[in-house]
Amino acid sequence: MVNETVVEAAMPAKVPKVVVVVCLIVEMEQGVVGTAPLISCESFEECATREVKEETGLDIDKLEFLTFTNNLFLDKAKPYHYVVISMRAVLADHPQPQNTEPDFCGGWG
Repeated sequence: MVNETVVEAAMPAKVPKVVVVVCLIVEMEQGVVGTAPLISCESFEECATREVKEETGLDIDKLEFLTFTNNLFLDKAKPYHYVVISMRAVLADHPQPQNTEPDFCGGWG
């Protein structure tokens, strides 16, 4: 159990960041494709679909909620709080992924 007084003192009036992680299944292999911040009024599915399209150019289908984690980092110089939503999906079709963010990704392979 987290001591709420300690959390409040370490993180005054902070709102947790919510991110969605997408695990993509391709031919029985599974791997993490992207992590994106959840935009206000966006569903988990919309966020996952947007992130995979932005990072790979691929369309996904059959999205499924897996789990979530509540991550408190109170021992840091600037404490922070993340809520991570994990989703699973399959490709809507089977084209090759594009490296749409080469500054952040060395490529696919």
